Amino acid sequence: MTSTLTWAIILLVLGLIILVIEVFVPSGGMLGVLAGACLLTSLGLAFSQSLVIGSFFLAFMLVAVPAVVGAGMHYWPDTTMGRKMVLQPPKPEEVDPTPDRDRLLPGLVGQIGRTLTPHLPSGITEFEGRRVETTAENMSIDAGKLVRVVDVQGHRVIVRRIETETLNA
Repeated sequence: MTSTLTWAIILLVLGLIILVIEVFVPSGGMLGVLAGACLLTSLGLAFSQSLVIGSFFLAFMLVAVPAVVGAGMHYWPDTTMGRKMVLQPPKPEEVDPTPDRDRLLPGLVGQIGRTLTPHLPSGITEFEGRRVETTAENMSIDAGKLVRVVDVQGHRVIVRRIETETLNA
């Protein structure tokens, strides 16, 4: 093995090592430029030996460089800096265990509740201890009035004011 080929191998390995370091250390791209220079110099030295050796180095680099960068990017979120920069999914105990309120809305049709806020045209209504944002059907409704759910349209719960004599009948 000649001295030129030895230097080509050393520069190839050094370029791949520097490329791995570039993934983990913020250098503004300086380490990436240095890694590229090492890899290109290695490729030039390999082609100066022979076309076969140069082609082998080129094929190896076409596989190794993306593999090294991909492996670095795969493990980067597990590093100290990666944990600071990558948003992590919430832990199971941090997720709100309450049921999806939208699935429960259609079950409100026909229920009677009391408005907690004025409806001009929307406000908050309480149904059996549960607060729901509702919209008045035709007119404004004052706070503290009895209402009945007449329709649910997607996320909109539409209510109509009921008179106390209607409720007793």
